[in-house]
Amino acid sequence: MEIRKIFVNTLSLPEVLALLDIAQGIAVRRPDWQELKQELRQFELCGIYDGAQLVGYAQVNVRSPYFGGSTQILSLRYLWPYNQESQIAEMIHGIAELYRGQSPWMVMDIDAKRDFNFSLYKALGFQVSTMRSPLVRNNVVLLCPMDSLLRADFMLDNPSGIC
Repeated sequence: MEIRKIFVNTLSLPEVLALLDIAQGIAVRRPDWQELKQELRQFELCGIYDGAQLVGYAQVNVRSPYFGGSTQILSLRYLWPYNQESQIAEMIHGIAELYRGQSPWMVMDIDAKRDFNFSLYKALGFQVSTMRSPLVRNNVVLLCPMDSLLRADFMLDNPSGIC
């Protein structure tokens, strides 16, 4: 799996169609391309590739003012067949690699009751912060030292040991 920064204006037609497919996958709200394009332009966009195929994306706020300049994963979306612990761990590890040296912390703001990967995030080293979510009242802020995510290679090789 390869993670790289992508730009909405330079995407090929197959990449545009893949982004729409990913965004509309299991989402309650099914945006059209114009809506999605506006949303994706708000923050840095990382494409998640399996070979030449775009299979997911992450929106990243590189120096989040809400979280002391930490690197914040705002959304992590992928095709349903990639919803496996080892692959999600590989995606997060790849995002940490891409933003190595940008900040000492990786942050995620999630709904712990509805996010079905909450236990995986904790197994990867994310801890629930005492900081309140600026986004949603019932969300929790997860923090992980970037160094821990960059040393997570053993988790990628031993997915059964993640949880």
